[in-house]
Amino acid sequence: MSRALLLFSSARGQTRRVCRLLAAPHAALDLMELTPDPPRCGGGHDVVIFASPTYGQGELHHVWTAHLPQLIQVFGAAHPAQGGLLVLGDRRYHARTFAGAVNAFHRHLCGTPLAQLLDRVCVLDPRQNPAWQQHASTWLDAILQEGSGGPYDDAEYHH
Repeated sequence: MSRALLLFSSARGQTRRVCRLLAAPHAALDLMELTPDPPRCGGGHDVVIFASPTYGQGELHHVWTAHLPQLIQVFGAAHPAQGGLLVLGDRRYHARTFAGAVNAFHRHLCGTPLAQLLDRVCVLDPRQNPAWQQHASTWLDAILQEGSGGPYDDAEYHH
C-alpha cells in the first residue's frame, strides 16, 4: 500500500471525529490536524487527502487559508499520485453554503499541481445522513486502492 496522508482541520470537533473514524482501519494512512502553527509535513506521500468543514459563509476554515499556499508548494512539488477532498457541512444551519468549502478549495487549487484533488470530492453531513460512514469509507477506500494500483470507478464514488 502507498503512503497516504489525511490532512484536516476541525472547527468544533466534528471533522476531527469523522477523520479519526475513517483513518482507524488504515495503517498506511497518516492523520494530521492543521493548527494555527505552521504545519510540519513534507512530501513522501503518494496519496494526499484534504478534509475541512465548511466554515462561516462558505469559506475554508482559517487554518486552511493560512497554510494552503505552503501546502500547495510542498505537496505540489511531491506530485502525489492520488488524492481528494473531504468536505463536511451542516444542512440544518448552513443550507445555502452547505458545501462551500469545495468552492473555496477550487479557488485555491485550480491551476496548481494539486488541482487533481478537485476530481475526487466527498461531501458529508454526518448529522443528517446516517449512512455517512459507509459512503465516506467507500470513497476513501477507492482512492487508497487506486493509489496502490487498484481499480477506481469515478462515476460510482465521485459525489
